[in-house]
Amino acid sequence: AIARERRLLADLRESADLVLDTKEKKLQTSTVKKLGTRASHGCIRLTVADAKWIFDNVGEGVVVIASQYWGKRDMTSIKQIVSLSMRAGLALGLITMLAALLFPTQLLGLLTTEADVIAEGAVYLTIVAWSFGFYAVSQTIIAAMRSVENARVGLYISLVTLVFNIGLNYILIFG
Repeated sequence: AIARERRLLADLRESADLVLDTKEKKLQTSTVKKLGTRASHGCIRLTVADAKWIFDNVGEGVVVIASQYWGKRDMTSIKQIVSLSMRAGLALGLITMLAALLFPTQLLGLLTTEADVIAEGAVYLTIVAWSFGFYAVSQTIIAAMRSVENARVGLYISLVTLVFNIGLNYILIFG
């Protein structure tokens, strides 16, 4: 399982390098058009939906695998799984953050052609992008805690952040 996750992380890095041209600060549109098709070394370029699925479910994989090791009281394996998942989640979060910061209009252009929506969305995306790495880390930590029978902390953190998010949204939207 660990070898498979390392392979996936390497494929994600390769896909990100193929899609993002950081020197030119633009998306390589020829590569974007090939999303979902086979690439070099058996890599599959991820669609937005697939990347989001991985981003959202890295933590859930931690829960399943680490819970099995928790039942065996194998702390060394739990640490390895959480460490690997943390690195994978953080890497995906940072790749997503960089893409959103460097290419906000191009990314939104993949979803809509309305110039006003893209302009406003780009401003919002560059603000929110800074949270992607933190989100990946926090979700992995919460998942790891759930796997060792400590779900309350994750619940309390989620409730506090929900209230904080609602409050800030209200203040920022309605003044």
